[in-house]
Amino acid sequence: MNKKRVAALAAACLVAAGLLSSCGRQEKPQETSLTETTTAPPDFDSWSSAYEEYMLSVVAGGDNLEGYKYEPEECRFGIIDLDNSGVPELLISEGEYPASKVNIYIYDGYNVKSAGSAGSGGEIRYEPEKGRLYSYELLEDSELYQETRVAYMFTGDEVVKTWQGTTRTADESIVPVGCEEDYGDKVTYLSGETETDAAEYRRLYEENIPADDETFGRNGFKFDRDNIISVCENGVVSAGTEESTAEQNTEGYAFDGEIDAAARDAYKKVLTDYYNSADSTPESVFSFAYIDGDDVPELLVAESDSRSSGVRIYTFGEDGAVLACTAGEYGVVGYAEKEGIILNTYSGSGVTSITVYKLENGAATVVWEGTEITNYDDGGNETGKEYEAAGVSVTKEEFDSQYGQYSALNLKYNTDDGEKGADAYGYELTDENIEAALGTASEEITGEITVI
Repeated sequence: MNKKRVAALAAACLVAAGLLSSCGRQEKPQETSLTETTTAPPDFDSWSSAYEEYMLSVVAGGDNLEGYKYEPEECRFGIIDLDNSGVPELLISEGEYPASKVNIYIYDGYNVKSAGSAGSGGEIRYEPEKGRLYSYELLEDSELYQETRVAYMFTGDEVVKTWQGTTRTADESIVPVGCEEDYGDKVTYLSGETETDAAEYRRLYEENIPADDETFGRNGFKFDRDNIISVCENGVVSAGTEESTAEQNTEGYAFDGEIDAAARDAYKKVLTDYYNSADSTPESVFSFAYIDGDDVPELLVAESDSRSSGVRIYTFGEDGAVLACTAGEYGVVGYAEKEGIILNTYSGSGVTSITVYKLENGAATVVWEGTEITNYDDGGNETGKEYEAAGVSVTKEEFDSQYGQYSALNLKYNTDDGEKGADAYGYELTDENIEAALGTASEEITGEITVI
């Protein structure tokens, strides 16, 4: 039975017991007086104020229920009724690093309590109102691609791991490995630590991993005082891909420049083809930015908001619209406006890979590459870092010096506030928005455009 309902029943029983004890044969009065105690029934309607109080305390520097401090600027939060109990859960994404979890909190009618954590890269996937959760992680090197999917069940009180499935392959072209076909000896399948065959893996996958799911993590609300108060006091119960109910400053980030007719036609074809392809997703958005030194803006297409999704950067020149490079993660990329510098970072399994491109003359060339490797012990605790630049081991000081000449530039990001940690900003990829942005006779962007 759900603990929330158990608490209510227990409180009712206490009241009933008190009534029964006052009936029956009278006893001789006692010399000593007894202090009567009562337990108030749980107040499940107070979840919003309880979550608000808890989060404001954490933002102010207090400890969280996990026993360590958050970095609030790295966190995202959402309030979602995972199990359709009527009392939603509070979800907090710790950050966007490989070891970052999503911590899940419940309100039992009296206090906010930790139900456990799940996920990786600060993301968790869930089946709405069913209590089923799962995470996905890709570990890769030059020879092996390992995908791990972990299924959990939220019981109302805690998060319980129910299954772990792993696939390993050396063939990058079939990643992510699906369950709909048998790849033969190209793929090794494991259930837990036990190797199994494709058919059994498929059965367990379909039994444990929901087909219809949503993602929570980096698409949540920014973890700051204004958002916490606004979300909790307005009773928002689903983060999803909603914007924060706190006012967002997007002035100056909506593109209002000019695009000549030839570039408009070329970019419109790029967007239309992408929209009609299997690569586009409901989270795909497009925007424009002046990255190189000319007066024609580049077209930026954010593939989605998942960790592995980059930004396709198209430039226009004598050869028409050209895909210069794909960079970034979570649909976010950094660039130095009018200087041609594009910063590509990708984090996974304790490794952060950095590639710096220079966009000029219609092409993006690599000007620097570096890798930061974080080592962990068996308990998941960080034990140190290693650094490489251009494939050569270097000290942290050498790494920072080389990377610093690019990271110290006035970088902008295709986000709602221009900062790295925010959500991808752009125009929703629809036929209507493509037409409104690029299909008019004017050389200025006009029309009604849906911004997410």
